[in-house]
Amino acid sequence: MITLYIFYHHCRFRSFKHYYVFFVQKYLASYFPKLISYSRFIYLTPDMLIVMISFVLTQCMGQSTGIQYIDSCRLVVSLNRRIHQHKTFKDLAKRGKTSVGWFFGFKLHLLINDLGEIVNFFITPGNVSDINEQLIRKLTQNIWGQLFGDKGYLSKKVTAMLKERGIELITKVRKNMKPKALPIMDQIKLARRSVIECTMEALKNQAYVEHSRYRSFTGLLTNVLSAIAAFHFQDSKPKPQFNFPFITDIDPKYLLS
Repeated sequence: MITLYIFYHHCRFRSFKHYYVFFVQKYLASYFPKLISYSRFIYLTPDMLIVMISFVLTQCMGQSTGIQYIDSCRLVVSLNRRIHQHKTFKDLAKRGKTSVGWFFGFKLHLLINDLGEIVNFFITPGNVSDINEQLIRKLTQNIWGQLFGDKGYLSKKVTAMLKERGIELITKVRKNMKPKALPIMDQIKLARRSVIECTMEALKNQAYVEHSRYRSFTGLLTNVLSAIAAFHFQDSKPKPQFNFPFITDIDPKYLLS
């Protein structure tokens, strides 16, 4: 079941039912002699979820390399105009706001290394802040070195908390703040922060972790976990390039003299 869920995200089907009924049962039956019906497969999914969680956390997570990137993306489960009619995630999903506006759903918080591997992840209601100290502490519990984020992670408390654990948080500054001078290599690394956005786009546009057809939190969690596992097994992943030809991307005001 885990194999079929992971392979689903490599086949680019938009509906798991169509994938299972018209592709798996028709073309992959010889590889799975004990293949069950679609309804039975969905019925057994909650029992399989614990095993999938263990598999993803132990086999599909990368290791800290000393250079990490952090960001979050929204997981919209309902159109804003239908929030009051939504019942599936009534007591779980919350309203949140991103740079593109308000939404109703959850947030997927990601931490990746400079090899493009997902090091850690967390799913929260949409109203949980990116700089929630408890969230940051859990996301960064097994990393060391430098952590690069966008302006949304500017926080003296979070920076101090990470510094106590030997982690250096590096972000750009807002327009009304005094520019912070950074070593040239740190500025190059910060300029490559968009790599984590590429990872999120791959999960959203290729693995379709965000859609409004979820019928239970189990279904959402299974889809996100299997998408992360599928991303782990990709031959190529978005990786930051630290070559010096990219030095033209650097804003001179951030450089140390």
